[in-house]
Amino acid sequence: MRAAHALAVTLGLLVVVGLAGQTLPATGEAKGGASGKAVVEQGAVEKAPAEKGPAEKPTTPRGPNERRQELDEKEKQLLEREAQLRALEKSIEEKLQQLARRRAELEQVVKGREEKREAEIGRLVRVYEGMKPEGAARLVERLDAQVVLELFTRMKETKVAKILALVEPTRAVRISEELARRKGR
Repeated sequence: MRAAHALAVTLGLLVVVGLAGQTLPATGEAKGGASGKAVVEQGAVEKAPAEKGPAEKPTTPRGPNERRQELDEKEKQLLEREAQLRALEKSIEEKLQQLARRRAELEQVVKGREEKREAEIGRLVRVYEGMKPEGAARLVERLDAQVVLELFTRMKETKVAKILALVEPTRAVRISEELARRKGR
């Protein structure tokens, strides 16, 4: 059956190409003439099915008015698209400006907090430097290690030495090690 189909396709192509009336070698499937050859007669074989390609628009001649209308419609669509893009661009610009304002506000908040913290630490430094070493040492033992480090990095070294000498030895060692690391940075 497949051989018959292949033969029919081949014969169809031969007819299309214009080889009708020529002889071909016979195959087991074809019925030939007396010489054992199949004779291709014009119009005797079905044409091979046409390959299906992309659908093409029928090419009908268009007048200048139709072409002008087409171009006008495309121009209108382009102008609408351009207007949409301009609106989108404006929207994006506005959002970028909002983000820039918000960022500036947040930076001010952060800066204000940092300044406030620095002022508080500065005030504590003055308080601890004004205290007797014994009283300062008792408080340092109870303070958070990070606060102590902030204080000691801003205090005069002679005052820090006097306070550390009175702090519990294990805590004094940890504070001293961290102070050394910070100075190494």
